[in-house]
Amino acid sequence: MNRLLEVYSRGLYDSLNKESITEVVEHLQNISNDSSVHGLAGLFKNKTVQKEEKLEAAMELVSGDSDLEAFMQKLANNGRLDLVPLLIRSELRLWLRRRLCPRISLV
Repeated sequence: MNRLLEVYSRGLYDSLNKESITEVVEHLQNISNDSSVHGLAGLFKNKTVQKEEKLEAAMELVSGDSDLEAFMQKLANNGRLDLVPLLIRSELRLWLRRRLCPRISLV
């Protein structure tokens, strides 16, 4: 699973320009810190929930950030919206910060 998360993290990084990396990391941190978001993990993992409903929830999480919206669409196209909670809460945020945004402190 870690390898899969790293692949998607790298894919997002490769799609960003240098100016938007910090904004994306900050957006992910805000989402991660929002306690109302934590209940969505079950939605993304639930196999009975339609892909469209999952995508709609993912788009609401990242609304206003075109880079993250495109990333969520890519996850949906690949049938990997179940990774959204893991990517937001841990691997993606930490990976980007460790390697790309060292001046942003971890909370």
